[in-house]
Amino acid sequence: MVFNNVGLVITDCCNARCEMCCSGREDARERAVTLTPDDLNLVLAQVRECADIEMIGVTGGEPMLRTDLVQQICDFDFGRKLTVSLKTNGFWGSDLVKAEEFIARNHAVLTHISFSYDEFHRRYISLDSIKRIIDISQAYSVTTDVVGCFFADSTQPGDILNELGEYAYKTKFVYQPVFRTGLASDFDEERFVRLYEVGKNRLFCPAPRKGSLLITSRLDLYPCCSQVAQNTILRIGNLRDKPLAELLKDMGHNKLLVKLFTEGLDGLLEAAGITKECPGKLSVPCEACELLFADGRYLERIHEALERENQ
Repeated sequence: MVFNNVGLVITDCCNARCEMCCSGREDARERAVTLTPDDLNLVLAQVRECADIEMIGVTGGEPMLRTDLVQQICDFDFGRKLTVSLKTNGFWGSDLVKAEEFIARNHAVLTHISFSYDEFHRRYISLDSIKRIIDISQAYSVTTDVVGCFFADSTQPGDILNELGEYAYKTKFVYQPVFRTGLASDFDEERFVRLYEVGKNRLFCPAPRKGSLLITSRLDLYPCCSQVAQNTILRIGNLRDKPLAELLKDMGHNKLLVKLFTEGLDGLLEAAGITKECPGKLSVPCEACELLFADGRYLERIHEALERENQ
């Protein structure tokens, strides 16, 4: 499998405290880590050596709390055309002058901005700030989207579309259910929108379609950019200990990951013997992945099943 995108968490810090944050923890403020400029250079130099990587998706936390690091990425010489996308809550649109200066300087490299906005972000971010950035982005041919997460019993996608008004025509709107991971694990079951029925719908891993890795602020590498990745043991290694190019080779020889990417989660649930333990309905297949790999309790069963397949 070819990975051509890298999601890069430059900081765990955020100016919002969304109660359903997929990557959030109760002790997140105490554990928050931000890349140093030297560590960021180490990551970017290793990305430069991986010719298949075409895009870096800058994320957090809230990455625009550290515009210096975002600028460092945009200014880095990769020796080839490599684009940058930005995942943000858009708070920085409150300063129109600075927002335009940032986009004007970087629009040749910064090709896409994705905003998080829903009932949870609404408490911390003014939609007007996002609208200002959408207008500026349009002027510089930078594409945008607005991504929202939703429960079954509260604000719905149509409500956010109404708030966007005419800006719904200027940007792409993407919506998805809140799924049970991170802080959202504490919500009552009936609040979740369930789209997949175990045993009826195939549970495909989204990683092959996206082709995107995740590098955390601690320089840990995960084989998927899904929000649940950091909540699992699917850590490939650390870029301080082994170069990204070598870690990618390791992934190609990992039988478990190959099966996950090519066949999906159904066979692994069966191999682990927990198909019946898995919740009957899921919001996204990634919830099954977290159930399998939240810790190592099922690894021995899975490896035994893989060995039997190869005999």
